[in-house]
Amino acid sequence: DNFKYERLCKNNDGGYIAVSDKNGSLSSSKIAYSFGIADDVSFDLDLAARGYEVFQYDHTIEKLPQNNGHFHWKKSGLAASSNPSQKLETLENMFKANGHENSSGIFLKMDIEGYEWEVFNSLSSEFLEKFDQIVIELHDNLDYDEKVIEKHLSALAKIAQTHQAVHVHANNAGYVNYCGNLVTPDLIEVTYVLKNKYKFSDDKVKNVRLSLDHPNVSGDDLELGFWNVEEN
Repeated sequence: DNFKYERLCKNNDGGYIAVSDKNGSLSSSKIAYSFGIADDVSFDLDLAARGYEVFQYDHTIEKLPQNNGHFHWKKSGLAASSNPSQKLETLENMFKANGHENSSGIFLKMDIEGYEWEVFNSLSSEFLEKFDQIVIELHDNLDYDEKVIEKHLSALAKIAQTHQAVHVHANNAGYVNYCGNLVTPDLIEVTYVLKNKYKFSDDKVKNVRLSLDHPNVSGDDLELGFWNVEEN
């Protein structure tokens, strides 16, 4: 009862579902990290309007499409290891550069086109606990290579040590497989919250689609249906 879902940003691609408390707060600090900007800062503008200082990173663009007094942008990409020649840096080094190595209660948004798996596998659980909330687009979920699957599962297990997924949305811009009642999209957007700051109900059956969800591109939204259902 103390929390509610909110949609940040617009109704199509670039928007995410987040969780706010009764005071409208998304995290205990007013620090946000936003990875993957391209030509859209509408999500970041929503955070800025809430008083967040938004630290933005994208090495594929030359400048932000729109500026704001709360924006702190750098032409750098996020990676599991530092590679200055490719303008890639680790999250730990970014935190040190911004003076956030001892900070916590941070909001994280990540859309880095498949590199998220290596990044999360490289982070410690202690570092992940700095984030009250994580919204992320997970890519390449339909890759059937055994090593890729192992990498994906280990990253998800790492996140699950500290965070609970509280919302999943299928991005209809990607491929999707249907096998009986199982719907498996290649692109999904997930909202995670820090376990030790939230209480959770044990819903046995839950339709994961919310009225706040919208298709990322034109066409019908993908229905993931019900989760936590034990088939007889």
